[in-house]
Amino acid sequence: MKQAWTVLLALVVLSGDAWGETYRWIDSRGEMHFTDNLASVPKQYRQQAATGDDITLEDPDVRASVANDRRRAAAVREEEARKEWVREQEYQNEVYVRREAEARARWQREREAERERQARARRREHFQSVKNKALGRSRRQTEQDDDD
Repeated sequence: MKQAWTVLLALVVLSGDAWGETYRWIDSRGEMHFTDNLASVPKQYRQQAATGDDITLEDPDVRASVANDRRRAAAVREEEARKEWVREQEYQNEVYVRREAEARARWQREREAERERQARARRREHFQSVKNKALGRSRRQTEQDDDD
């Protein structure tokens, strides 16, 4: 029984350190901050850092501060998501414009190549007709020679 009391007493004494204290301070922008380590409070705010039972979510000021922080964090996340969406849209637009330019250039190259083929065919026909005239052949005779 004496051992049980000793263990219980040790647990009570050691658990007091586990609870720790919570510190609250308000920065120059009016934002409320909380920590369980006084060393993490900036030096200029350590004098005003408060501790005690009133630092809980039951305190209306604390509850309002936490709600404001959550709203600000949600607004920041929403703004970051919007910016990411805009960046994605701009990237997609750049990709689309680049692909359109590449397709247009490819179409122009194909069109120029087709014009060149047609010009070669016309020149070939012209030279063939000049050759035939020089040889004194008619077009029909040339076609018959080609069929044979």
